[in-house]
Amino acid sequence: MAEKRLVGQWASLMGPTIANRTLEVNIQEGVLYVSLNSASLRQELMQSREKIIQLLNREAGAEVIKEIVLR
Repeated sequence: MAEKRLVGQWASLMGPTIANRTLEVNIQEGVLYVSLNSASLRQELMQSREKIIQLLNREAGAEVIKEIVLR
């Protein structure tokens, strides 16, 4: 349930710039998979993975995300 809510809130949590470049978001077994259409944005987000994990888990109120895979 928390996973589906986080996927639905991806755009509002990450902002319009990231949302507009996001092709797909899904969560499987604690891993957040994000497909992007921008290599430069992917590189930026790679450097911020820990902050993104903290943001999403704080929003969920539990440790839902353990790892992020950016494609």
